[in-house]
Amino acid sequence: MKKTSKILFMVILMLSLIPALAANAGPAPPLSSFQIVGFSWPALWNNGLQYYDKSYASQVKVPSNTVYIVTKTVGYGNLYYNGTSPNVVHRQNIVNANREVTGWYEVFSVSNLSRGFNYFNPYTIGVNGGGIIHDSINLDIQP
Repeated sequence: MKKTSKILFMVILMLSLIPALAANAGPAPPLSSFQIVGFSWPALWNNGLQYYDKSYASQVKVPSNTVYIVTKTVGYGNLYYNGTSPNVVHRQNIVNANREVTGWYEVFSVSNLSRGFNYFNPYTIGVNGGGIIHDSINLDIQP
């Protein structure tokens, strides 16, 4: 009985502290930057999460009619492509020294692309301010 009382006391104590800890967390950081980091396609990406840096867009032909766009967002925002939330195939948190999430790397796919140059213009809309930030990339699709 004594052991059960101690456990019950500890559970009540922990539950009473959760709202105080959440209240001290503070608001999410506002959107401060958004950029396309690179691009890939399923066969390359599935071989160890590999991608080309955005600077290679004019030099590398994408050998698939599905492309992966790799983005980096700092601050809290929602990712959009063609006015809707894209099909995100991978997401990795960006954390600061205090282990707080301050942004994300997100990889989204676009399928059924036509042969030739395709223009991609994703954007993110800030959740706690920061407005809308766009970036773009032009890729040569050669399946």
